[in-house]
Amino acid sequence: MKNLFLLALFFPQFVLASATMNCHFDKFHQAHHKNPALSGYAKIDQSLEIVDLKTSKNTLTLDGSVRATNSLHWVLLENENWELESLNLAGDFGELLVIEGTQGQKITEIEGWYEALLVEVSPLSTNTRLGKCVIRKRT
Repeated sequence: MKNLFLLALFFPQFVLASATMNCHFDKFHQAHHKNPALSGYAKIDQSLEIVDLKTSKNTLTLDGSVRATNSLHWVLLENENWELESLNLAGDFGELLVIEGTQGQKITEIEGWYEALLVEVSPLSTNTRLGKCVIRKRT
């Protein structure tokens, strides 16, 4: 019974463990908490690739100005049976990747292009990269 519970709990991780997510971000927003004059938008050209819930070597070798993340591993933050409004993953460097889903869609059904946000929070600011991700499942 314990093994069945653990399988049900971690099944969504297994579903995404056989997926590749490629994200491209073209807009950056900073909300500076201590000095609002430093808040605003900027154009960027950054990307990240996640394969089997790990940041790909291709991403990790990119220059920091075009690499969207420093996280190595990603964890899915929801249950497979939840209806999606977004797919949420946490990176081990503290980033939150939010991929917009279609209402009523389940994790096992997502594939294709989606709007995406990559969020980093610090005591000084909240930084958000805006763009799109494509999710492809391997068979």
